[in-house]
Amino acid sequence: MKKIVKQEVKQEKEDILLAPRPDRRLLSQVPDKEGLRSNVDRRRAGGNAAEADLSRLIQSQQTGRRYLVNYDVAIQYAAPGKNVKCRGKGLDISSTGMLLEVSPEIARDLSQATAIKLKFVIAPGSMPEGYEMSVSIGAKYVRSGRTEEGQARCGVEFLETLSQYAAKKKNWYMLSAASLCLFFITACIMLMRAESILY
Repeated sequence: MKKIVKQEVKQEKEDILLAPRPDRRLLSQVPDKEGLRSNVDRRRAGGNAAEADLSRLIQSQQTGRRYLVNYDVAIQYAAPGKNVKCRGKGLDISSTGMLLEVSPEIARDLSQATAIKLKFVIAPGSMPEGYEMSVSIGAKYVRSGRTEEGQARCGVEFLETLSQYAAKKKNWYMLSAASLCLFFITACIMLMRAESILY
């Protein structure tokens, strides 16, 4: 008799570690002679460039910190005379914006779009803890560039930060759960009162 040996295929789970995008400048925190360099995020998220408050400065740097990702992003935008739904690839993300890889035609439309909506899922481990969620958020076009392969890369800024979006979504879930529990408790009390009256 032939013995059938069953080989168990062990699937190793791969840990996802945060991969912050490195700064293109060698010494990003060192002031330059011309005085053009600023430690404030260039998208001016979370405050004014001239603001000297250290806590706001640190918060602005953390908000604008980008992480390398590989997300499938559903893009919906309204350009002059048309509404388009398409797909793109998210290359990096921060709490304030995202870098998308799309075709040159879509990049041209996004630069003229009046409204942009993005849908994607933040995978656990690709951003700091607390950001793991499915996102459907509005955005606006910032800038674009070209790769050597001919693909276009568009930078978009979210209309609200991901931390604000997460807090609003979390509050909605908590409010719904609390309302549902309150409804069941009230229904139980009413049934108990009705039973007492009938008795």
